[in-house]
Amino acid sequence: MNSLVTIILQPNLVVATARVNIWQVLNGIFIGPVEGVRWRGLPKDFPPWQTVYTYFRNWRA
Repeated sequence: MNSLVTIILQPNLVVATARVNIWQVLNGIFIGPVEGVRWRGLPKDFPPWQTVYTYFRNWRA
């Protein structure tokens, strides 16, 4: 978890301005595997599933 926070808060990382709440994205990533929810089945309380999955895919590598 510590390395994930380091990546998120990395000062020299050039990224587009986030239009989603990064904490909601993290919650969406964590609820998927734990609850067995498919990406397309994320509750509407989270950002769009495509956004959550894209962050998951990029951080997984």
